[in-house]
Amino acid sequence: MQKNNALDDRYNYYVYRMDKNTDIEEIFNNGIVFGEENLLQHNILSDVYEYGLNNALRIYSDNHGCNDLIVIKIPSYYMGWIHRDNSLEPFVPLFKCFYDSKTGFEVRNLIPSLICGVYKNNQYIENENYNPLYDPSGLQFSDRQINTMYRYRCFDAYMEAMCRNEYTYEVLKRKDEETSRWDRIIRHYNRKSFRRILSRIRRKF
Repeated sequence: MQKNNALDDRYNYYVYRMDKNTDIEEIFNNGIVFGEENLLQHNILSDVYEYGLNNALRIYSDNHGCNDLIVIKIPSYYMGWIHRDNSLEPFVPLFKCFYDSKTGFEVRNLIPSLICGVYKNNQYIENENYNPLYDPSGLQFSDRQINTMYRYRCFDAYMEAMCRNEYTYEVLKRKDEETSRWDRIIRHYNRKSFRRILSRIRRKF
């Protein structure tokens, strides 16, 4: 997919406390290997819209006594967005599952395309690899997405998501590419992004 941050104005912003010795470039290049419930626990969306991202991060940092934060920015559409006509935007998976030879276990990694930056020493550092219009081939859905599928009675999507969680990234990627699983959804969100950009341009004239 093309790199474009203008998918829409609708995002979820999550912050995660980062160890001060964390390798920032490692996060920006390879994502985060942690439990998803911790990663997607603190949503600062309301503060971002009211005060802007930098001020929202400063407020969170001051209130929680933490100077080092990972900032995650996920399009709300991907998590389960219902329009007024009850149509539902397609879910898009977020996690890469792979075998960790050091621990001997499978781990889930939030992809770097959804990490928009870090907040360190009262300064926001942008991740140039952030790209919400990514190719989701090989990825798994989060538990939060799966619960939303069930709650909205999207049972076909729910069953597919549960099945995907049985396979690692390499297996899923091969299957996705063989069946062109995400082509239609990639085109859908690229068109939505283009219409949004065009609308912004028109408002300037």
